[in-house]
Amino acid sequence: MLAAWTAYFNIALLTKANAFFEANPNLKIQPVSQSIDISGSLSPNLVYLGLNFGAPWQNPSVINAGDSVRIAFNGNKFIIISKETTEFKPSFLSDRDFQTWQKNSNLSPKAFMKKSLNTLPSDIKVSVLRKNIIDKIMLLDQKAQTLGTDAIQKIESFETPSIRGFLFLPQDKSSTKAIFFLKDQSYVLTTNAAKDELIKILGSIKSEE
Repeated sequence: MLAAWTAYFNIALLTKANAFFEANPNLKIQPVSQSIDISGSLSPNLVYLGLNFGAPWQNPSVINAGDSVRIAFNGNKFIIISKETTEFKPSFLSDRDFQTWQKNSNLSPKAFMKKSLNTLPSDIKVSVLRKNIIDKIMLLDQKAQTLGTDAIQKIESFETPSIRGFLFLPQDKSSTKAIFFLKDQSYVLTTNAAKDELIKILGSIKSEE
């Protein structure tokens, strides 16, 4: 009887999760590797938020607001960089399931994001173990919150001697987001730079130290 009830609650959770994730086509995209040649990167002459980096434009105008900085340049170009400080909250898991997952999870934020972006809705399978279902739900929930609802064309993973992270290339190409890690700190960079310009910016990023 207990096994039957366990299966019933697991299938109910799985059905709810599938409906939530199937509605977001971005979740079916997995990262591909992007090579960054730092020999063509920019001279790092901007220093904010513990970062030293360059930009391919002139006359920076800066608005600095604590853990975020917006830099505008000639030609209506901009870079926004923020420290990631928001704690991840699940969209629909119960507090009990979330607390159990937190207690048992041993992934660093960097490893958790990498694993989440490589997880697909089809990876959630019916399982007798509720933990197996919850683990996949948490990964896909993180992926959904990272990607948002705007249509994503491609996700690219990258690594330089200083940082590693992901590029999120939108279909409308109005602006591009990158999330990267420097040591134990994660950052979000948003810009309307062309992709080749953004690659040069990312290649220039170093620690301020």
